[in-house]
Amino acid sequence: MENDYPCEIESIISFKLNFENLKVFLEFLDKKNNKNQSQINDIYIKLKEVDVIKEDIKEINNQISTINNKQEEMIGTLNYHSNKLLEFEKNYVSMDQVNLVLISELSN
Repeated sequence: MENDYPCEIESIISFKLNFENLKVFLEFLDKKNNKNQSQINDIYIKLKEVDVIKEDIKEINNQISTINNKQEEMIGTLNYHSNKLLEFEKNYVSMDQVNLVLISELSN
């Protein structure tokens, strides 16, 4: 009676390994890993491109700042020369009026 178990011992503990399926599963994981690594590399390349674009934008901003400074200098120079021309015109008109007065006095 001692050997009369309710079921067979092999049915209690079972260990079955399917090497073909394991191989297919590992190949799947390897492909997935390669795909993920490729996506990571693509993202890395795009981030490098963004860094280059950011540097280009920084350089363009510096150039714009330089252009703005030069434009302000040119505006200052133009204002200076404009004021000098107005002053010259004012002096010229005054001198012209003096000449007219002198000519009229000489005519009398």
